[in-house]
Amino acid sequence: SFHLEGPFREKSIMKATLSYLALLAISSFFVGATAGAPTEVERLEQFHARNYTWPVREFQPNTPGWDKLMRHRLRQVEEIEDWQSRWEGYIQIMAAGVTQPNFTEYGFGLARAPDDLMEALRDGIRDGLAKGPREEYYIEAIEGLRPWFIDR
Repeated sequence: SFHLEGPFREKSIMKATLSYLALLAISSFFVGATAGAPTEVERLEQFHARNYTWPVREFQPNTPGWDKLMRHRLRQVEEIEDWQSRWEGYIQIMAAGVTQPNFTEYGFGLARAPDDLMEALRDGIRDGLAKGPREEYYIEAIEGLRPWFIDR
């Protein structure tokens, strides 16, 4: 059998100990993450007790334009086949349509920017277009042309 002596033996013991501690820490995390978590029945009871619905009844701000946009996005996300991408899509919609405040009908508004800032932005766009923009990666459920990205 193979036997380690001196500093090699100490390193081997230290590595084994660290590996064991790392495994113990990871295991404790997963056990702790589920301990005290509600059952599915309890989760549904709380969902209904808080008057939650799916899909949501009302987006914020509650305007016809924002509602139309959010419902269109929901329909797009529903068609994403990959469950992780679909989950991320739902998270984005809920953030934009429910939890993050918007103050206009479409979630954005116009404001006048200083002329020097506008010129710097125009220069950046022109330079980026001259170098050749890159397209956003393909997402199956999102229709239309893919947006361009300009790297500076």
